[in-house]
Amino acid sequence: MGSHLGGLQTQPQRSYGVTSPISLAAPKDLDCVHTQKLTEVLKPFGVFEDQEELIHRLVVLDKLNKLVKEWIVELGESKNLSPSDLEEVGGKIFTFGSYRLGVHTKGRTSVVWSQFIESLFELEGTFKDNLVPTPLPWAGTPSPGP
Repeated sequence: MGSHLGGLQTQPQRSYGVTSPISLAAPKDLDCVHTQKLTEVLKPFGVFEDQEELIHRLVVLDKLNKLVKEWIVELGESKNLSPSDLEEVGGKIFTFGSYRLGVHTKGRTSVVWSQFIESLFELEGTFKDNLVPTPLPWAGTPSPGP
């Protein structure tokens, strides 16, 4: 619900996380200076992805997301879920940190799966079997298979 301030209708406050933001104010000039200095200090340590790494990450995450969804359906089939239930099950890859804001650390990813998978031990050996390394001539390391 919005509120009335001096006769004007304001939009409801949108929440982007579990807790409210400390401040909604724009950064001050000094904040921007400190951000730039911090960025300069961190760059030599290789904590930021360049554009090529970002594009590669997006391609890999897309492929892994498809594999995760296929894998979860396979697990559902092995538990004799009905076709309609299989359409409803899901899984997704989430990235750690503030990936959407571009302030994440390289190489951090997590997987979330459907509740019919009862324990982490049930997962052992199943998804790994779907990730058969496939050599790519242009890559320095193997990547997940088809």
